[in-house]
Amino acid sequence: MTAPTHGGDAAAVARGAGTAFLGRAGAVIEAVSQPVFTQLFGLATYGMFIALWSYGRVAAMIADLAMTTALQRFGSAARNEETAHGVLRLALAVSTGLAVLLAALTCALAPVAARWLNVAAEDEAHLPAIIAFYAWSLPLWTFIEVATAAVRARHAFGPEIRVRIFYEQGSRLAFAIGFFFLGWHSYGLFAAHMASLSLAALLSLRLLTRYYDFGMLLRCPLNGDQRREILGFCLAMMPANLAKRLFSDLPPLLLNLMLPGAAGAQAAGLYGIARKIASVVQIVRQSFD
Repeated sequence: MTAPTHGGDAAAVARGAGTAFLGRAGAVIEAVSQPVFTQLFGLATYGMFIALWSYGRVAAMIADLAMTTALQRFGSAARNEETAHGVLRLALAVSTGLAVLLAALTCALAPVAARWLNVAAEDEAHLPAIIAFYAWSLPLWTFIEVATAAVRARHAFGPEIRVRIFYEQGSRLAFAIGFFFLGWHSYGLFAAHMASLSLAALLSLRLLTRYYDFGMLLRCPLNGDQRREILGFCLAMMPANLAKRLFSDLPPLLLNLMLPGAAGAQAAGLYGIARKIASVVQIVRQSFD
């Protein structure tokens, strides 16, 4: 009788511990970034960033159309590779297509949206251009969401955490510091986020090539019945997903709209800082549970 070996179990435990550590380290990086951003760019500019990113996350959730949830439901349970690739193909087409449309609409309406948002006087002249530029974070973020959900459907969780939580947030901090010293005071945070999202999107694309066959992705569309089943599931899941996102991201946007001028931007910034501080406290509490 062969003695049982525990090397595989130990390696799996080590990988799981490393993944958990990266997840918590990423949350700490994001929390530590807040005082750096406010010190470099000012509370009002940081609050403008928080308000626009809150809008971006809500818009990205609408564009997502619960396709990331469908990937977990249908992609991971697919009986063959053709179906799994077909689900991913549908998710990419629907979600990124909607995200591009929403980004184009936001870009076109940037001058109108700028009249509603409250920002500091020094940022006011730049606001329409910032909105038009930052609108294109929607397709990037939506692609990252879909791509990493597809990787999760393959039961691979470590790569997603490294891309979305560690590399994206760490590079955003580095880019923001660099852009500040280049003199990009109004645009720096937005340019840094776009750069970090672009990097994360490239890394997500690389992950897709590791876990999926792009040739099969092009060759394997779903049939009409499969598409209708998935889209029906997505429409049923959409209200719950959107409600959770609104609960998280609507408050800073409402604060910005309620308070005039720089006060609205600062209120959104303070809310963003408080939320991150609370997340760090939660991480510490969980460490002792």
